[in-house]
Amino acid sequence: MRKKCALKTFSQIFAQGVMVIMLSFLQGCGLVSENTSDVVVGMLKDKYDREFISTNIGDRYNTDTATLFCYPKDNERVHFTVEYDYKNKTISDDFICRSNAVKIDDELQKTLNENSMSAATFTTFRNADNDAGNISENISDFIKSANVNELYINSAIKASCIRSEDDIQYIIDTVKALSLRYDNIEVLFSIYTIPDDSFEKCVNDMQTTTYVNDPWFKNYSFISETSFVLENGAANASAEKLASDLKE
Repeated sequence: MRKKCALKTFSQIFAQGVMVIMLSFLQGCGLVSENTSDVVVGMLKDKYDREFISTNIGDRYNTDTATLFCYPKDNERVHFTVEYDYKNKTISDDFICRSNAVKIDDELQKTLNENSMSAATFTTFRNADNDAGNISENISDFIKSANVNELYINSAIKASCIRSEDDIQYIIDTVKALSLRYDNIEVLFSIYTIPDDSFEKCVNDMQTTTYVNDPWFKNYSFISETSFVLENGAANASAEKLASDLKE
């Protein structure tokens, strides 16, 4: 009888252990995630008076915060990051920053496309105060209120569109005009040439992500990369130098 009781006790302990593991697994893979998403989306609605959709959630296991990726229901172009603090029941997000960054990206893409250049950009406001500004103000006012001192802009250019130094010069002139429009703000502009056959996917993915960098572009087998800094209306590299970088 003792052996039978001991076996039963062991089975109970084992079952409890399996249950803990399963609950942990579920916590990381759906049940808690769905609940957290609902909470965060509700808080975003209260904060901005509009509907939002959550696409992904991470950093849940053994932490006090969850990181979610969301976009407003009426504008899928604006994907942004939200951090939810479980303990304090608060959120912090970069919705206003990303909304204004997308406006710049749309503006740049339109200008570049006017020169028959297939391109897309991803703008980041350096040192921006995420709690400053509002969604209705124009970009110039936002830059001032959020204390933005530099723009980081990564661009994907279809490789076949870079034919000569004139194409590079057009990019430099476009960035100069952008900088001038926003009080000669400093701009760090990176160019990634993307193979024609993967360009469309790269652009589509750029429009639904919250961050891009060199490793991100490697997923699209970029051919070459270069960058320049525009400060006080002048680029720190010539079109000739940048074109040479892209040929290496």
